[in-house]
Amino acid sequence: GPFASDDSLRGEDRALLEGNRDFLVAALQENGAVLRLLPDALRDDREVVLTAVRESGGALMFASEALRGDSEVVRAALAQNGTALEYASAELRRDPEIVLAALQSSGEAFRYVGEELKLRREVALAAVRTWGAALEEVPYAVAKERDFLLDAVRANGDALHHLPAAFRSDKEITMAAREFWAGRGADRDPSTIAVRAEHFLMRLPPPVKVEDRRAIG
Repeated sequence: GPFASDDSLRGEDRALLEGNRDFLVAALQENGAVLRLLPDALRDDREVVLTAVRESGGALMFASEALRGDSEVVRAALAQNGTALEYASAELRRDPEIVLAALQSSGEAFRYVGEELKLRREVALAAVRTWGAALEEVPYAVAKERDFLLDAVRANGDALHHLPAAFRSDKEITMAAREFWAGRGADRDPSTIAVRAEHFLMRLPPPVKVEDRRAIG
């Protein structure tokens, strides 16, 4: 199709997009990235951009600078994909409410949080809650605090695998992670899956031999 691989449009396709708003909106509802093919005036059109980011949060990168600083547009993008925070204005990446909305959707958005907010305990915990590996992105000034690390593994047991080296043998932190998994059912604890799978296989009856199958038949 004309939107598949590059930013060039045939004349008739461009005329269709730019001259027929209903068609344009329908196209964006199917593929928000179509926004990249539009002229600046339409990338600065609030309704057009909202339609695009609701389908694909990452389409925020093609919006005008003004709309990347519009809290409603950015919130709509984050609801679809938290990592769209990368394309929000610097001001909004420093806004605690916007940042927490992004982290609720995706802890990986922590990479794009304003540096000052990364130092806030509640922001760092919000990231860890949805992405255990976010603990590796937390500034050491926060991550070196044992109380914070306890809260982190209580929020997401997977954070145990991303602790600073000095805390990896801390029994209380390890126990807190086990309690996290115990509260969600042992079947979801990644540290025991391999062992339980082995025990399951050992309990299975031995495979039926070919001659036994004939006898059964």
